Amino acid sequence: MASNKVPLKGYMDGIDISAWQDTIDITKVPCDFVIVKATEGTDYKNRYFAKHCDQAMKAEKLLGAFHYANGGDPHSEAEYFIAYSKKYVGKAILVLDWEGQNNPQFGRSDRAWCKEWCDHVYRKTGVKPLIYIQKSAMDNVKGLGYRLWVAQYPDYERTGYQEHPWNEGQYECDIRQYTSVGRLPGYDGNLDLNKSYIDKTTWKKYAAKKTDGTQGKDAGSNSGKSNNKKKWLIIDLIFNLGLLFIFKYTNFFLDNINNLFNLNIKFLTISLPIGISFYTFQILTYVIDVYKGKVGVQKSVINLGCYISAFPQLIAGPIVRYETVNEELDERCENIENFATGIRRFIIGLFKKVVIANEMAYVADTLFGSDIAQLGVIGMVVGGIAFTFQIYFDFSGYSDMAIGLGKMLGFNYLENFNYPYIARTITDFWRRWHISLSTFFRDYVYIPLGGNRCKRMRHIFNLFVVWTLTGLWHGASWNFVFWGLFYFVLLVLEKFVFKNIDKLPKVLGHIYTFSLVTFGFIIFYFTNTSALVEAIKTLFGVHGLGNLSVFSHYQIIRVRTILVFILAIFACTPIFKNMLDKKNKMSDIIILVLFILSIVGILASSYNPFIYFRF
Repeated sequence: MASNKVPLKGYMDGIDISAWQDTIDITKVPCDFVIVKATEGTDYKNRYFAKHCDQAMKAEKLLGAFHYANGGDPHSEAEYFIAYSKKYVGKAILVLDWEGQNNPQFGRSDRAWCKEWCDHVYRKTGVKPLIYIQKSAMDNVKGLGYRLWVAQYPDYERTGYQEHPWNEGQYECDIRQYTSVGRLPGYDGNLDLNKSYIDKTTWKKYAAKKTDGTQGKDAGSNSGKSNNKKKWLIIDLIFNLGLLFIFKYTNFFLDNINNLFNLNIKFLTISLPIGISFYTFQILTYVIDVYKGKVGVQKSVINLGCYISAFPQLIAGPIVRYETVNEELDERCENIENFATGIRRFIIGLFKKVVIANEMAYVADTLFGSDIAQLGVIGMVVGGIAFTFQIYFDFSGYSDMAIGLGKMLGFNYLENFNYPYIARTITDFWRRWHISLSTFFRDYVYIPLGGNRCKRMRHIFNLFVVWTLTGLWHGASWNFVFWGLFYFVLLVLEKFVFKNIDKLPKVLGHIYTFSLVTFGFIIFYFTNTSALVEAIKTLFGVHGLGNLSVFSHYQIIRVRTILVFILAIFACTPIFKNMLDKKNKMSDIIILVLFILSIVGILASSYNPFIYFRF
């Protein structure tokens, strides 16, 4: 039964309620805080919301308001919540309730949907929301830059407030919900009981509107200041993009000028700084978000420098946005559990790179580095699949290592890949592949151009701009432009012509997507235009089907290569991750074996190219 608790210093006990507790009188129930359901989806409002909020404020209880997601348009759901709860914005913490019931996006697009909703609420209200999530799905929303309210129950036995809830301390969260059948004096019914790990002062800080210009609609209200901000933004964009152009694209530009006008302008003899595209884009996200009022100005040179040049992801990504690590620059959680998790993640990434990607690189470079005309269709297909595996395990491996190193240091970087090779459409593939880059172009190019909220031809033009830039971002060569335009055509076809392509049987959807992705990466591989043309001709049978003698000649058929091919197929699916995520002795042994194999691979070979270092 309920206790007349004396909370630990800095900790508080509280409840969350909805219309199910319509008769409750908050003034009569012992609690430090109450979080009230406001809305669900875009068609449900809790009619008792204001009544219960007013009761809480009258009793001087700390207040929260939450929205239950239905998985519709995140911006529409955010606006619906803001409109209904606006009376309490600045007084209550705001929460997104992310659960599986009545939510088709749960378990499918958790990170993207939650971030869209939270970003929208933060931008419009100046209040940074929390995310409510069950413990089993906690990892799906960690690292988004928003704090967590986590639900985990030991059982369904009635209880009062618990000083030390079951499994306390096993993971980090700001609020812990530990039962749905709590009983307290003053209310004859079940209640959700919660323990807050933040104190009263911090709660009020979370609820308060930011005064640093976070609200987009308030930013730039002074026309003179707005004009100055715009000038500095333009100067910064010109400076950073100018440096990127000089180092990465000058010689490409000069080469085309020479060819077009039959000139002989000398190329610049400059080296490309490692990772320049990644840290340039990180700088741009910070500057643009400050200009828009999405984040406050970072006044510490040390913190800003740490954000721009943090070594885990400096040279090969993922692209980290300032808002993701803003709070962690000052308040990082560094503990044994996070360090151990980071080590595991680093080892997985190292294994992907050293064991799988390097072996696939051997196959692809051996075949594509030979006389292409001799390969035939079979040789091109095998080489294309090998390179498709290589580039995924190379880049996702590095992202895993960067995320792992960040975890060791107390930073929670966002995921950069979500099993892209299990996608059934090209649209779905780009939701899963290099997520930090695709979301960058979406938020900083596509949406500012008008996104899809415009006429069809303008929409197509917006896609054209985005995919041309996406191609150029990858390198100063025409094959990258062709690669970007290839996806532009595919996405236009899926959006406007083959609208039901996702209705294909699963097997056909996977074959369709993987085949086109492989073809795209063949374009990606050949930076020499003549070699690219020859490769495509060979792929489409101009030089015949080919035969196995090619593989024997180049020593491609060997047990190790075949085993790694099989392993690559397996590791492209969630099965690999699910097996390693289990915290048991078997998974620990597997991690140790992966580490040993990685070390052996490093010692046995000097061939360790990182593809994305050149970007």
